[in-house]
Amino acid sequence: MKNKMTSKEFKEFIKTPKGKATMFFGAYLLFFIFIAIFARTGGTSNVNKKYETGSPLRFNINSILDNNFKYTYNVNVDGVSTIYSGSSTKVNALFKVNDLNEYYFNGSNYFTNTNSVWLNVSNPINYNKFMDTNIIKSLIEKATYISKTEYDSGKDVYNFKISSATISKLFEGVDIDVEEIPNEIIISVDEDNNITEVKYLLDSYCKVKGICVSNMNITLNYEEFGKVEEITSPLE
Repeated sequence: MKNKMTSKEFKEFIKTPKGKATMFFGAYLLFFIFIAIFARTGGTSNVNKKYETGSPLRFNINSILDNNFKYTYNVNVDGVSTIYSGSSTKVNALFKVNDLNEYYFNGSNYFTNTNSVWLNVSNPINYNKFMDTNIIKSLIEKATYISKTEYDSGKDVYNFKISSATISKLFEGVDIDVEEIPNEIIISVDEDNNITEVKYLLDSYCKVKGICVSNMNITLNYEEFGKVEEITSPLE
């Protein structure tokens, strides 16, 4: 059996052309092994795997699913804004549109105050699916997580991207095939991890659907979670 190479013999060997070639290819092999290991582990060490796809676990989505809060919704299409502001409970809501027309929602119907008489009307809220809290949850779950920004105040902001095809499939059950820049969903939470703002940047979606010429964004603001007392029906 051949004896193992001594330290002195090894030093002499690496001075030879064959030894130099062996060392070069050995270092080259180790480099690629390191790159492969880093790509599988270290390359994703800063990304919490629960953030790779949408998940309500990253913040308290129940804060809006409970549907007890005061809110302001701003729908802006090509620079024209419509603002809805009011209070909501699980069964009803009382709100104004552009701080003018007053509406009451009782769980299945909308009514508006006309000359002190409440008349049954169709849903006055444009693009209301984006405001449905259960749909917001579904959109987050289907979106792709991009990043998180933390602030000293305790506020955190989560950024997601979602395709128009995904939104269309969820809303209408229709498959569409388009090349586009994805839409954005930006979620802001407070120090208690409650969602305080949902912002949609829907430029691609609105163009695909023929809603806008250039841009569309919807901003939903929430506050006073669980503090809205029973809303008395104005119909009585």
